[in-house]
Amino acid sequence: MSSTPAVINFWFEFASPYSMISALRLFYALTNKQAPHAAQIQNMASCHVPELKNIRIIYRPVFLGGVFKAVGQQSIPNMAVPIKAHYLFHDVQRSLNLFGCPGFPGTRPALWPRNTVLAGRMAWMLSQGPEYIQVLDSGRRPPAALQSTQLEWAHTKTLAEFVWRVYESEFIASEDIGSEEVMGRLWDAFVARPGQLN
Repeated sequence: MSSTPAVINFWFEFASPYSMISALRLFYALTNKQAPHAAQIQNMASCHVPELKNIRIIYRPVFLGGVFKAVGQQSIPNMAVPIKAHYLFHDVQRSLNLFGCPGFPGTRPALWPRNTVLAGRMAWMLSQGPEYIQVLDSGRRPPAALQSTQLEWAHTKTLAEFVWRVYESEFIASEDIGSEEVMGRLWDAFVARPGQLN
């Protein structure tokens, strides 16, 4: 008798530094990578990397810019108070350093937040599964029946790596993830590799 796997919905926004921490934790967990300070952080509840063998992860990109606009929010909430804005980047930098990911800016980048629509759409498309992408590649419109969030384990790992690499490109390499050139390069490197979508 097979049990139904537990489900974790990972709602994320590519402009969110805190989402970046969760993306890295899931990337490590799904790809069995160890953080350099694994023994230290496993004892910290906030840094624990879970065992995901019997858990299905559903990646759900969201566009907070549209949400803020719809509710009349003129700015990112934490950015309205300078001390909160400063602490946000310090806090994320410290957390990522613990996970062995140096290079996150300690202060707000001049060009942040970036336009995340293209990156979010590409992540959503990848979350629909390889059949969906293959139909799009053929120039046809996918039927609704093809849209699914139930990915095979290997495809979830590909999605986890792609999402992490987008964050890495945006915050550590300071690249414009609204650029087709940047996103095309990431897609080619981490999604379109031979066998990744088969």
